[in-house]
Amino acid sequence: TSNLQAEASNLRSAKSSAQVQWVKIRHYGWRNTFLSIYPNAVSLKPVSGPDETSFPWFNTVFLTLLGLVFWALRVRWLRFYARRLSPIFDAMEERLSNFWAWVRSFRKTYSSWVLCLSTLLFMLIALLRNSFIAL
Repeated sequence: TSNLQAEASNLRSAKSSAQVQWVKIRHYGWRNTFLSIYPNAVSLKPVSGPDETSFPWFNTVFLTLLGLVFWALRVRWLRFYARRLSPIFDAMEERLSNFWAWVRSFRKTYSSWVLCLSTLLFMLIALLRNSFIAL
């Protein structure tokens, strides 16, 4: 970046000079602002005048191709999900819903028995606990 500053000072036109030096400043790129004093300036290029324009062809083509690659990967992932994973998840969901339906029917049918058995089990545990403490 100090080379960029030196280059900018070399390209600066004098105030007494009749001819003005125009410069195109490249102010974008893959730069980290924490590691540089000049985070926006990447390069300087002398140009003929203020009307000269340039179009970032490389950036446009690169970002378009990158977008197309991401789009193609997404389409393939959605197709893979629909063909391979979705049937597996649907089967799992059906089995799980069948299991919970069985649990609900079991609870309706045997809820009084389960309550009675659990009460007897807790009473037995309390009785055993008290008998071991007494010994």
